[in-house]
Amino acid sequence: MNGRAGMERIKNGKVVFCCLFLIVSSLLVYLPSIHHEFIPLFDDTPYVLCNPSAQGVSPANIRSAFTRLYCGNYAPFHIISYMFNYEMSGLDPSNYILTNIVLHIINGILIYLLLLRSSFAHRYASLAAYLFLLHPVQVESVVWISERKTVLSMLFFLAATHFYLTYLRGRAGRSYLLSLITFVSAVLSKSTAVILPLCLICYDAAYRKHDNRLKDKIPFIAVALAGACLTLYSQDSSRQGGRTTYHGGSPLATFFTMLPVLQRYIRNLFCPTGLSAYYGNLVPKSFFDEEVFLAGIFSLCLLLFGVYLFRRNKELFCWYSIFFVGLLPVSQIVPIVTLINDRYLYFPMVGAAGFCAAGIRLTHETYPKTGRYVTVICVVICLSLSWLTYLQTKTWQNSFSLYRQIIFQNSEQIDFKILQDQYFLQSDVKGLTEVAEKLLNNFPSSPDVLKFASKVYLRANNPHAAQLSLEKLTESTPVDLESLLMLATVYRNSGRLDAAKKVYEQILVLYPGYGVANRALKEIGQ
Repeated sequence: MNGRAGMERIKNGKVVFCCLFLIVSSLLVYLPSIHHEFIPLFDDTPYVLCNPSAQGVSPANIRSAFTRLYCGNYAPFHIISYMFNYEMSGLDPSNYILTNIVLHIINGILIYLLLLRSSFAHRYASLAAYLFLLHPVQVESVVWISERKTVLSMLFFLAATHFYLTYLRGRAGRSYLLSLITFVSAVLSKSTAVILPLCLICYDAAYRKHDNRLKDKIPFIAVALAGACLTLYSQDSSRQGGRTTYHGGSPLATFFTMLPVLQRYIRNLFCPTGLSAYYGNLVPKSFFDEEVFLAGIFSLCLLLFGVYLFRRNKELFCWYSIFFVGLLPVSQIVPIVTLINDRYLYFPMVGAAGFCAAGIRLTHETYPKTGRYVTVICVVICLSLSWLTYLQTKTWQNSFSLYRQIIFQNSEQIDFKILQDQYFLQSDVKGLTEVAEKLLNNFPSSPDVLKFASKVYLRANNPHAAQLSLEKLTESTPVDLESLLMLATVYRNSGRLDAAKKVYEQILVLYPGYGVANRALKEIGQ
Protein backbone atom coordinates (compact mmCIF):
# COMPACT_ATOMS: atom_id res chain seq x y z
CA MET A 1 0.00 0.00 0.00
CA ASN A 2 1.23 3.52 -0.80
CA GLY A 3 0.34 5.53 2.34
CA ARG A 4 0.94 8.91 0.68
CA ALA A 5 -1.41 8.03 -2.17
CA GLY A 6 -4.01 6.90 0.35
CA MET A 7 -3.82 10.24 2.18
CA GLU A 8 -4.17 12.11 -1.09
CA ARG A 9 -7.43 10.27 -1.68
CA ILE A 10 -8.70 11.47 1.69
CA LYS A 11 -7.97 15.06 0.73
CA ASN A 12 -9.96 14.63 -2.44
CA GLY A 13 -13.23 16.58 -2.66
CA LYS A 14 -15.19 13.37 -3.17
CA VAL A 15 -14.72 12.63 0.51
CA VAL A 16 -17.08 15.42 1.51
CA PHE A 17 -19.78 14.22 -0.87
CA CYS A 18 -19.46 10.58 0.27
CA CYS A 19 -19.52 11.56 3.94
CA LEU A 20 -22.64 13.68 3.42
CA PHE A 21 -24.25 10.80 1.57
CA LEU A 22 -23.52 8.42 4.46
CA ILE A 23 -24.76 10.93 7.05
CA VAL A 24 -28.02 11.69 5.24
CA SER A 25 -28.73 8.03 4.47
CA SER A 26 -28.18 7.04 8.09
CA LEU A 27 -30.29 9.88 9.47
CA LEU A 28 -33.20 9.01 7.17
CA VAL A 29 -33.26 5.49 8.60
CA TYR A 30 -32.34 6.07 12.22
CA LEU A 31 -33.61 9.55 13.09
CA PRO A 32 -37.24 8.44 13.71
CA SER A 33 -35.83 6.31 16.53
CA ILE A 34 -35.22 9.38 18.70
CA HIS A 35 -38.90 9.19 19.66
CA HIS A 36 -38.39 5.76 21.23
CA GLU A 37 -38.45 5.13 24.95
CA PHE A 38 -36.14 3.59 27.50
CA ILE A 39 -36.30 -0.22 27.67
CA PRO A 40 -36.69 -0.98 31.39
CA LEU A 41 -37.10 -4.67 30.56
CA PHE A 42 -33.41 -4.86 29.73
CA ASP A 43 -30.36 -2.95 30.97
CA ASP A 44 -31.63 0.63 30.69
CA THR A 45 -32.78 0.49 34.31
CA PRO A 46 -29.46 -0.40 36.02
CA TYR A 47 -27.36 1.61 33.57
CA VAL A 48 -29.39 4.84 33.43
CA LEU A 49 -32.85 5.02 34.99
CA CYS A 50 -31.91 3.75 38.46
CA ASN A 51 -28.22 4.61 38.40
CA PRO A 52 -27.52 7.82 40.37
CA SER A 53 -23.89 7.68 39.23
CA ALA A 54 -24.97 8.28 35.62
CA GLN A 55 -27.13 11.27 36.48
CA GLY A 56 -24.87 14.26 36.18
CA VAL A 57 -21.15 14.99 35.85
CA SER A 58 -19.43 15.22 39.22
CA PRO A 59 -16.19 13.98 40.81
CA ALA A 60 -18.18 11.51 42.92
CA ASN A 61 -19.99 10.09 39.89
CA ILE A 62 -16.80 9.81 37.84
CA ARG A 63 -15.10 8.08 40.75
CA SER A 64 -18.05 5.69 40.99
CA ALA A 65 -17.80 4.93 37.26
CA PHE A 66 -14.17 3.90 37.68
CA THR A 67 -14.60 1.94 40.91
CA ARG A 68 -17.86 0.03 40.37
CA LEU A 69 -19.16 -2.71 38.14
CA TYR A 70 -22.44 -2.27 36.29
CA CYS A 71 -24.33 -5.36 35.14
CA GLY A 72 -21.11 -7.32 35.54
CA ASN A 73 -19.19 -4.97 33.23
CA TYR A 74 -16.29 -2.66 33.93
CA ALA A 75 -16.84 0.10 31.37
CA PRO A 76 -16.31 3.49 33.04
CA PHE A 77 -16.31 5.53 29.83
CA HIS A 78 -19.68 4.00 28.99
CA ILE A 79 -21.18 5.27 32.26
CA ILE A 80 -19.46 8.66 31.98
CA SER A 81 -21.05 9.20 28.56
CA TYR A 82 -24.50 8.95 30.18
CA MET A 83 -23.54 11.68 32.66
CA PHE A 84 -23.22 14.19 29.83
CA ASN A 85 -26.58 13.16 28.37
CA TYR A 86 -28.18 13.72 31.78
CA GLU A 87 -26.57 17.15 32.06
CA MET A 88 -28.06 18.12 28.69
CA SER A 89 -31.61 16.79 29.00
CA GLY A 90 -32.14 14.80 32.19
CA LEU A 91 -33.75 11.44 31.49
CA ASP A 92 -35.09 12.37 28.06
CA PRO A 93 -34.48 9.20 25.99
CA SER A 94 -34.32 11.20 22.73
CA ASN A 95 -30.98 12.73 23.67
CA TYR A 96 -29.49 9.38 24.63
CA ILE A 97 -30.64 7.69 21.41
CA LEU A 98 -29.49 10.60 19.26
CA THR A 99 -26.03 10.33 20.81
CA ASN A 100 -25.90 6.64 19.89
CA ILE A 101 -26.92 7.47 16.32
CA VAL A 102 -24.27 10.20 15.99
CA LEU A 103 -21.56 7.88 17.34
CA HIS A 104 -22.64 5.18 14.89
CA ILE A 105 -22.49 7.59 11.94
CA ILE A 106 -19.01 8.76 12.97
CA ASN A 107 -17.95 5.11 13.09
CA GLY A 108 -19.20 4.61 9.56
CA ILE A 109 -17.25 7.63 8.33
CA LEU A 110 -14.11 6.39 10.08
CA ILE A 111 -14.50 3.05 8.31
CA TYR A 112 -14.90 4.87 5.01
CA LEU A 113 -11.68 6.82 5.65
CA LEU A 114 -9.91 3.66 6.78
CA LEU A 115 -10.72 1.95 3.51
CA LEU A 116 -9.52 4.97 1.53
CA ARG A 117 -6.23 4.67 3.36
CA SER A 118 -6.23 1.01 2.34
CA SER A 119 -6.26 1.78 -1.41
CA PHE A 120 -10.04 1.43 -1.89
CA ALA A 121 -11.67 3.76 -4.42
CA HIS A 122 -14.34 6.10 -3.06
CA ARG A 123 -17.27 4.08 -4.36
CA TYR A 124 -16.08 0.85 -2.76
CA ALA A 125 -15.12 2.53 0.51
CA SER A 126 -18.50 4.27 0.72
CA LEU A 127 -20.27 1.00 -0.11
CA ALA A 128 -18.52 -0.75 2.79
CA ALA A 129 -19.37 2.12 5.14
CA TYR A 130 -22.98 2.04 3.96
CA LEU A 131 -23.21 -1.69 4.68
CA PHE A 132 -21.74 -1.13 8.13
CA LEU A 133 -24.10 1.74 8.92
CA LEU A 134 -27.33 0.38 7.51
CA HIS A 135 -27.28 -3.36 7.95
CA PRO A 136 -30.23 -4.53 10.10
CA VAL A 137 -28.01 -6.41 12.59
CA GLN A 138 -26.64 -3.01 13.69
CA VAL A 139 -29.99 -1.75 14.97
CA GLU A 140 -29.70 -3.32 18.42
CA SER A 141 -26.37 -1.58 19.03
CA VAL A 142 -27.57 1.79 17.76
CA VAL A 143 -31.10 2.39 19.06
CA TRP A 144 -30.88 0.52 22.36
CA ILE A 145 -29.57 3.08 24.84
CA SER A 146 -27.73 0.50 26.95
CA GLU A 147 -25.62 -0.51 23.96
CA ARG A 148 -23.89 2.87 23.99
CA LYS A 149 -20.84 0.92 25.15
CA THR A 150 -20.62 -0.85 21.78
CA VAL A 151 -20.76 2.21 19.52
CA LEU A 152 -18.53 4.21 21.89
CA SER A 153 -15.95 1.46 22.06
CA MET A 154 -15.96 1.19 18.27
CA LEU A 155 -15.31 4.93 18.00
CA PHE A 156 -12.14 4.63 20.09
CA PHE A 157 -11.23 1.36 18.34
CA LEU A 158 -11.30 2.97 14.90
CA ALA A 159 -9.54 6.09 16.15
CA ALA A 160 -6.76 3.88 17.54
CA THR A 161 -6.49 2.17 14.16
CA HIS A 162 -6.18 5.49 12.30
CA PHE A 163 -3.55 6.79 14.71
CA TYR A 164 -1.62 3.56 14.32
CA LEU A 165 -1.66 3.80 10.53
CA THR A 166 -0.48 7.40 10.78
CA TYR A 167 2.36 6.21 12.99
CA LEU A 168 3.32 3.54 10.43
CA ARG A 169 3.31 6.09 7.64
CA GLY A 170 5.53 8.62 9.38
CA ARG A 171 6.99 6.74 12.35
CA ALA A 172 5.61 9.53 14.53
CA GLY A 173 5.82 8.59 18.21
CA ARG A 174 2.97 10.97 19.05
CA SER A 175 0.56 9.08 16.79
CA TYR A 176 1.66 5.81 18.37
CA LEU A 177 0.93 7.16 21.86
CA LEU A 178 -2.47 8.47 20.75
CA SER A 179 -3.23 5.07 19.25
CA LEU A 180 -2.41 3.36 22.53
CA ILE A 181 -4.46 5.86 24.57
CA THR A 182 -7.52 5.51 22.35
CA PHE A 183 -7.17 1.74 22.47
CA VAL A 184 -7.22 1.85 26.28
CA SER A 185 -10.33 4.06 26.00
CA ALA A 186 -11.97 1.51 23.72
CA VAL A 187 -11.31 -1.30 26.21
CA LEU A 188 -12.67 0.89 29.04
CA SER A 189 -15.84 1.37 27.01
CA LYS A 190 -16.37 -2.30 26.14
CA SER A 191 -13.98 -5.20 26.50
CA THR A 192 -14.72 -6.52 23.01
CA ALA A 193 -12.18 -4.00 21.73
CA VAL A 194 -9.34 -6.27 22.94
CA ILE A 195 -9.28 -7.75 19.44
CA LEU A 196 -7.43 -4.71 18.05
CA PRO A 197 -3.91 -6.26 18.10
CA LEU A 198 -5.12 -9.25 16.08
CA CYS A 199 -6.88 -6.93 13.62
CA LEU A 200 -3.68 -4.90 13.18
CA ILE A 201 -1.71 -8.08 12.52
CA CYS A 202 -4.25 -9.11 9.86
CA TYR A 203 -3.99 -5.65 8.35
CA ASP A 204 -0.21 -5.84 8.23
CA ALA A 205 -0.38 -9.21 6.48
CA ALA A 206 -2.43 -7.66 3.67
CA TYR A 207 -1.08 -4.14 3.29
CA ARG A 208 2.42 -4.17 4.81
CA LYS A 209 3.79 -7.51 3.67
CA HIS A 210 7.44 -6.45 3.91
CA ASP A 211 7.15 -4.29 7.01
CA ASN A 212 5.21 -6.31 9.56
CA ARG A 213 6.22 -4.62 12.80
CA LEU A 214 5.12 -7.20 15.33
CA LYS A 215 7.15 -5.67 18.13
CA ASP A 216 5.05 -2.49 17.86
CA LYS A 217 2.01 -4.54 18.81
CA ILE A 218 3.45 -5.65 22.17
CA PRO A 219 2.02 -2.72 24.20
CA PHE A 220 -1.35 -3.26 22.52
CA ILE A 221 -1.22 -6.96 23.36
CA ALA A 222 -0.42 -6.07 26.98
CA VAL A 223 -3.46 -3.77 27.14
CA ALA A 224 -5.63 -6.46 25.53
CA LEU A 225 -4.50 -9.08 28.06
CA ALA A 226 -5.14 -6.68 30.95
CA GLY A 227 -8.59 -5.93 29.55
CA ALA A 228 -9.34 -9.63 29.15
CA CYS A 229 -8.29 -10.39 32.73
CA LEU A 230 -10.40 -7.51 34.03
CA THR A 231 -13.37 -8.81 32.06
CA LEU A 232 -12.95 -12.32 33.46
CA TYR A 233 -13.03 -10.81 36.94
CA SER A 234 -16.01 -8.52 36.36
CA GLN A 235 -18.06 -11.09 34.46
CA ASP A 236 -17.93 -13.64 37.26
CA SER A 237 -21.45 -14.74 38.20
CA SER A 238 -20.80 -13.78 41.84
CA ARG A 239 -20.58 -10.15 40.63
CA GLN A 240 -23.77 -10.35 38.54
CA GLY A 241 -21.71 -10.95 35.42
CA GLY A 242 -22.55 -13.07 32.42
CA ARG A 243 -20.08 -15.91 32.92
CA THR A 244 -21.64 -19.33 33.28
CA THR A 245 -20.79 -23.01 33.07
CA TYR A 246 -20.09 -24.64 29.73
CA HIS A 247 -23.20 -24.91 27.57
CA GLY A 248 -24.14 -28.55 27.31
CA GLY A 249 -21.95 -29.39 30.30
CA SER A 250 -18.48 -29.54 28.71
CA PRO A 251 -16.11 -27.62 26.39
CA LEU A 252 -16.83 -30.13 23.62
CA ALA A 253 -20.58 -29.66 24.00
CA THR A 254 -20.07 -25.88 23.90
CA PHE A 255 -18.07 -26.29 20.70
CA PHE A 256 -20.89 -28.35 19.19
CA THR A 257 -23.35 -25.67 20.30
CA MET A 258 -21.43 -22.82 18.72
CA LEU A 259 -21.17 -24.44 15.28
CA PRO A 260 -24.87 -23.80 14.47
CA VAL A 261 -24.54 -20.37 16.11
CA LEU A 262 -21.78 -19.43 13.65
CA GLN A 263 -24.00 -20.64 10.84
CA ARG A 264 -26.79 -18.43 12.21
CA TYR A 265 -24.50 -15.39 12.25
CA ILE A 266 -23.57 -15.89 8.60
CA ARG A 267 -27.21 -16.39 7.71
CA ASN A 268 -28.15 -13.13 9.48
CA LEU A 269 -25.56 -11.26 7.44
CA PHE A 270 -26.88 -12.43 4.09
CA CYS A 271 -30.55 -12.78 5.02
CA PRO A 272 -31.24 -10.39 7.93
CA THR A 273 -34.86 -11.37 8.54
CA GLY A 274 -36.26 -12.79 11.75
CA LEU A 275 -33.77 -10.84 13.87
CA SER A 276 -34.60 -10.81 17.55
CA ALA A 277 -33.54 -9.29 20.83
CA TYR A 278 -33.71 -12.78 22.30
CA TYR A 279 -32.86 -15.99 20.46
CA GLY A 280 -34.50 -18.39 22.86
CA ASN A 281 -34.85 -21.18 20.30
CA LEU A 282 -31.14 -22.06 20.46
CA VAL A 283 -30.60 -25.16 22.56
CA PRO A 284 -27.16 -26.25 23.84
CA LYS A 285 -25.86 -29.41 22.16
CA SER A 286 -24.68 -32.17 24.47
CA PHE A 287 -24.03 -34.60 21.62
CA PHE A 288 -23.12 -34.72 17.93
CA ASP A 289 -26.35 -34.61 15.90
CA GLU A 290 -27.33 -33.86 12.32
CA GLU A 291 -27.51 -30.09 12.87
CA VAL A 292 -24.02 -30.07 14.38
CA PHE A 293 -22.72 -32.22 11.50
CA LEU A 294 -24.08 -29.89 8.83
CA ALA A 295 -22.89 -26.80 10.70
CA GLY A 296 -19.48 -28.45 11.07
CA ILE A 297 -19.26 -29.05 7.31
CA PHE A 298 -20.23 -25.43 6.74
CA SER A 299 -17.56 -24.23 9.21
CA LEU A 300 -14.94 -26.41 7.54
CA CYS A 301 -15.81 -24.82 4.20
CA LEU A 302 -15.36 -21.38 5.75
CA LEU A 303 -11.95 -22.43 7.07
CA LEU A 304 -10.82 -23.81 3.70
CA PHE A 305 -12.05 -20.67 1.97
CA GLY A 306 -9.97 -18.61 4.41
CA VAL A 307 -6.86 -20.69 3.60
CA TYR A 308 -7.52 -20.16 -0.10
CA LEU A 309 -7.81 -16.40 0.37
CA PHE A 310 -4.62 -16.31 2.42
CA ARG A 311 -2.73 -17.90 -0.45
CA ARG A 312 -4.37 -16.07 -3.34
CA ASN A 313 -5.59 -12.67 -2.14
CA LYS A 314 -4.20 -11.20 1.08
CA GLU A 315 -6.50 -8.17 0.98
CA LEU A 316 -9.67 -10.25 0.90
CA PHE A 317 -8.19 -12.47 3.59
CA CYS A 318 -7.58 -9.44 5.81
CA TRP A 319 -11.22 -8.37 5.95
CA TYR A 320 -12.45 -11.97 5.98
CA SER A 321 -10.29 -12.75 9.02
CA ILE A 322 -11.24 -9.51 10.81
CA PHE A 323 -14.86 -10.68 10.72
CA PHE A 324 -14.02 -13.89 12.56
CA VAL A 325 -11.59 -12.16 14.91
CA GLY A 326 -14.49 -9.89 15.87
CA LEU A 327 -16.49 -12.95 16.92
CA LEU A 328 -13.77 -14.39 19.16
CA PRO A 329 -14.80 -12.55 22.37
CA VAL A 330 -18.35 -13.94 22.08
CA SER A 331 -17.48 -17.41 20.78
CA GLN A 332 -17.83 -19.03 24.23
CA ILE A 333 -14.09 -19.60 24.70
CA VAL A 334 -15.03 -18.32 28.13
CA PRO A 335 -18.70 -19.34 28.44
CA ILE A 336 -21.21 -16.53 28.90
CA VAL A 337 -24.97 -16.70 29.37
CA THR A 338 -26.14 -15.63 25.91
CA LEU A 339 -25.15 -17.70 22.89
CA ILE A 340 -26.04 -15.18 20.21
CA ASN A 341 -27.04 -11.52 19.96
CA ASP A 342 -27.30 -9.10 17.05
CA ARG A 343 -25.02 -6.68 18.90
CA TYR A 344 -22.25 -9.27 18.81
CA LEU A 345 -21.95 -8.57 15.08
CA TYR A 346 -21.19 -4.85 15.47
CA PHE A 347 -17.41 -5.30 15.54
CA PRO A 348 -17.34 -8.19 13.01
CA MET A 349 -19.32 -6.01 10.58
CA VAL A 350 -16.15 -3.98 9.95
CA GLY A 351 -14.59 -7.08 8.41
CA ALA A 352 -17.79 -8.16 6.66
CA ALA A 353 -18.28 -4.73 5.05
CA GLY A 354 -14.66 -4.51 3.97
CA PHE A 355 -14.76 -8.02 2.54
CA CYS A 356 -17.91 -7.32 0.52
CA ALA A 357 -16.48 -4.09 -0.89
CA ALA A 358 -13.17 -5.76 -1.76
CA GLY A 359 -15.00 -8.67 -3.38
CA ILE A 360 -17.15 -6.35 -5.51
CA ARG A 361 -14.08 -4.40 -6.57
CA LEU A 362 -12.35 -7.64 -7.57
CA THR A 363 -15.42 -8.65 -9.59
CA HIS A 364 -15.39 -5.30 -11.42
CA GLU A 365 -11.70 -5.62 -12.21
CA THR A 366 -11.89 -9.26 -13.30
CA TYR A 367 -15.10 -8.96 -15.34
CA PRO A 368 -15.34 -5.32 -16.50
CA LYS A 369 -18.39 -5.99 -18.64
CA THR A 370 -20.44 -6.99 -15.61
CA GLY A 371 -19.87 -3.67 -13.88
CA ARG A 372 -23.26 -2.21 -14.71
CA TYR A 373 -25.14 -5.28 -13.51
CA VAL A 374 -23.12 -5.51 -10.30
CA THR A 375 -23.83 -1.84 -9.61
CA VAL A 376 -27.57 -2.34 -10.05
CA ILE A 377 -27.52 -5.37 -7.76
CA CYS A 378 -25.58 -3.40 -5.13
CA VAL A 379 -28.07 -0.54 -5.25
CA VAL A 380 -31.02 -2.91 -4.86
CA ILE A 381 -29.35 -4.73 -1.96
CA CYS A 382 -28.44 -1.47 -0.20
CA LEU A 383 -31.95 -0.08 -0.52
CA SER A 384 -33.43 -3.36 0.70
CA LEU A 385 -31.11 -3.42 3.71
CA SER A 386 -32.03 0.18 4.53
CA TRP A 387 -35.72 -0.66 4.50
CA LEU A 388 -35.21 -3.75 6.67
CA THR A 389 -33.13 -1.67 9.06
CA TYR A 390 -35.87 0.95 9.30
CA LEU A 391 -38.44 -1.75 10.07
CA GLN A 392 -36.13 -3.30 12.66
CA THR A 393 -35.79 0.04 14.47
CA LYS A 394 -39.53 -0.03 15.13
CA THR A 395 -39.06 -3.18 17.20
CA TRP A 396 -37.15 -1.08 19.74
CA GLN A 397 -39.81 1.61 20.22
CA ASN A 398 -40.60 0.58 23.78
CA SER A 399 -40.71 -2.43 26.07
CA PHE A 400 -43.98 -3.73 24.67
CA SER A 401 -42.95 -3.54 21.01
CA LEU A 402 -39.75 -5.37 21.90
CA TYR A 403 -41.48 -8.00 23.99
CA ARG A 404 -44.15 -8.44 21.34
CA GLN A 405 -41.48 -9.26 18.78
CA ILE A 406 -39.84 -11.71 21.17
CA ILE A 407 -43.18 -13.45 21.69
CA PHE A 408 -43.80 -13.79 17.96
CA GLN A 409 -40.41 -15.42 17.44
CA ASN A 410 -39.86 -17.22 20.74
CA SER A 411 -43.32 -17.70 22.19
CA GLU A 412 -42.15 -20.63 24.29
CA GLN A 413 -39.87 -18.25 26.24
CA ILE A 414 -42.35 -15.91 27.94
CA ASP A 415 -42.16 -14.13 31.26
CA PHE A 416 -45.85 -13.53 31.91
CA LYS A 417 -45.17 -11.19 34.78
CA ILE A 418 -43.40 -8.85 32.38
CA LEU A 419 -46.12 -9.34 29.79
CA GLN A 420 -48.83 -8.40 32.30
CA ASP A 421 -46.87 -5.33 33.37
CA GLN A 422 -46.51 -4.17 29.79
CA TYR A 423 -50.18 -4.85 29.14
CA PHE A 424 -51.19 -2.17 31.62
CA LEU A 425 -48.83 0.34 29.99
CA GLN A 426 -49.82 -0.34 26.40
CA SER A 427 -52.49 1.55 24.48
CA ASP A 428 -52.06 -0.37 21.21
CA VAL A 429 -55.19 -2.53 21.40
CA LYS A 430 -54.65 -3.99 17.94
CA GLY A 431 -51.11 -5.00 18.85
CA LEU A 432 -52.30 -6.54 22.11
CA THR A 433 -54.94 -8.54 20.27
CA GLU A 434 -52.38 -9.89 17.79
CA VAL A 435 -50.16 -11.00 20.67
CA ALA A 436 -53.09 -12.65 22.48
CA GLU A 437 -54.20 -14.57 19.38
CA LYS A 438 -50.62 -15.67 18.67
CA LEU A 439 -50.29 -17.03 22.19
CA LEU A 440 -53.69 -18.74 22.11
CA ASN A 441 -52.71 -20.53 18.89
CA ASN A 442 -49.50 -21.78 20.47
CA PHE A 443 -50.76 -22.44 24.01
CA PRO A 444 -54.57 -22.87 23.88
CA SER A 445 -54.76 -24.42 27.37
CA SER A 446 -52.25 -22.30 29.26
CA PRO A 447 -53.88 -20.52 32.23
CA ASP A 448 -51.46 -17.61 31.89
CA VAL A 449 -52.29 -17.21 28.21
CA LEU A 450 -56.03 -17.51 28.77
CA LYS A 451 -55.97 -14.88 31.50
CA PHE A 452 -53.89 -12.49 29.43
CA ALA A 453 -56.12 -13.02 26.36
CA SER A 454 -59.23 -12.42 28.45
CA LYS A 455 -57.92 -9.08 29.67
CA VAL A 456 -56.96 -8.09 26.15
CA TYR A 457 -60.37 -8.98 24.74
CA LEU A 458 -62.09 -7.01 27.48
CA ARG A 459 -59.90 -4.03 26.72
CA ALA A 460 -60.64 -4.43 23.01
CA ASN A 461 -64.40 -4.42 23.74
CA ASN A 462 -64.84 -8.02 22.62
CA PRO A 463 -66.80 -9.55 25.53
CA HIS A 464 -67.77 -12.70 23.62
CA ALA A 465 -64.13 -13.70 23.02
CA ALA A 466 -63.30 -12.76 26.61
CA GLN A 467 -66.14 -14.94 27.88
CA LEU A 468 -64.92 -17.98 25.93
CA SER A 469 -61.40 -17.57 27.27
CA LEU A 470 -62.60 -17.02 30.83
CA GLU A 471 -64.93 -20.03 30.77
CA LYS A 472 -62.07 -22.23 29.61
CA LEU A 473 -59.79 -20.69 32.22
CA THR A 474 -62.17 -21.15 35.15
CA GLU A 475 -62.69 -24.77 34.16
CA SER A 476 -58.96 -25.47 34.42
CA THR A 477 -58.27 -23.19 37.39
CA PRO A 478 -61.58 -22.87 39.31
CA VAL A 479 -59.96 -21.24 42.35
CA ASP A 480 -58.47 -18.20 40.62
CA LEU A 481 -60.33 -15.24 42.12
CA GLU A 482 -59.39 -12.68 39.47
CA SER A 483 -60.62 -14.91 36.63
CA LEU A 484 -63.91 -15.66 38.40
CA LEU A 485 -64.57 -11.98 39.00
CA MET A 486 -63.89 -11.12 35.36
CA LEU A 487 -66.21 -13.90 34.18
CA ALA A 488 -68.98 -12.78 36.53
CA THR A 489 -68.62 -9.21 35.28
CA VAL A 490 -68.83 -10.36 31.65
CA TYR A 491 -72.03 -12.31 32.42
CA ARG A 492 -73.58 -9.31 34.18
CA ASN A 493 -72.74 -6.90 31.40
CA SER A 494 -74.26 -9.26 28.81
CA GLY A 495 -77.46 -9.69 30.83
CA ARG A 496 -76.82 -13.29 31.92
CA LEU A 497 -77.62 -12.61 35.56
CA ASP A 498 -78.27 -16.24 36.52
CA ALA A 499 -74.85 -17.27 35.24
CA ALA A 500 -73.25 -14.32 37.05
CA LYS A 501 -75.03 -15.30 40.25
CA LYS A 502 -73.62 -18.84 40.10
CA VAL A 503 -70.10 -17.50 39.67
CA TYR A 504 -70.46 -15.13 42.65
CA GLU A 505 -71.79 -17.99 44.75
CA GLN A 506 -68.80 -20.07 43.69
CA ILE A 507 -66.54 -17.23 44.83
CA LEU A 508 -68.21 -17.14 48.25
CA VAL A 509 -67.70 -20.89 48.65
CA LEU A 510 -64.00 -20.45 47.96
CA TYR A 511 -63.64 -17.13 49.77
CA PRO A 512 -66.38 -16.87 52.43
CA GLY A 513 -67.47 -13.36 53.26
CA TYR A 514 -65.84 -11.81 50.22
CA GLY A 515 -67.42 -8.33 50.09
CA VAL A 516 -67.46 -7.80 46.33
CA ALA A 517 -69.37 -11.05 45.75
CA ASN A 518 -71.84 -10.32 48.56
CA ARG A 519 -72.63 -6.85 47.20
CA ALA A 520 -72.97 -8.17 43.66
CA LEU A 521 -75.44 -10.84 44.75
CA LYS A 522 -77.56 -8.23 46.54
CA GLU A 523 -77.59 -6.05 43.43
CA ILE A 524 -78.56 -9.00 41.23
CA GLY A 525 -81.30 -9.95 43.67
CA GLN A 526 -82.77 -6.48 43.47
